[in-house]
Amino acid sequence: MNISNQTSDRRKQLLRRFFPNFFGTESQGAKEELSETTSDKESAPILEEATPDIEMLQGVRAELHRIRKMRNAELDKVERHVREIKELEHERITLLTKAKIEEDESFKEEAEKQLKMISRLERERKDSVGIAEQLADQAEALEPKIKELERASLIQLGKYLEGRMSELVDHYN
Repeated sequence: MNISNQTSDRRKQLLRRFFPNFFGTESQGAKEELSETTSDKESAPILEEATPDIEMLQGVRAELHRIRKMRNAELDKVERHVREIKELEHERITLLTKAKIEEDESFKEEAEKQLKMISRLERERKDSVGIAEQLADQAEALEPKIKELERASLIQLGKYLEGRMSELVDHYN
């Protein structure tokens, strides 16, 4: 396979990957026939210009997915901390009650240890909430960039398809 065919195949794979609705239904024979009847001379530069937009779009989408995953992990931590705090608080109150009933100071000491653990978990919970909020802000900031890149990619795809259509019309005539 020569270099121009490799470049053409790479572009087609790229288009199929990012625009499956446009390229997912053709049969292999139709694709080969189309590539034999048309040349890539005029449309190739347009598609090459679109390639960085498409790759950048994929990168930004991957980053958004990664940020959302981290945010969800932080929110899961918050839920775990809330459950643990409730359990420890219940245990602490039970220990204080036993200390009162049995007049034993060792239960109060245990309750103090529980209180320290509750304070530490509460701090971790607040930290996780803050981190989740900042991650949400970062994800929200990526949304306009994704929309801009999607628009640019679709414009480039439109130019490419318009060039291909023009070539096909010329070939047919």
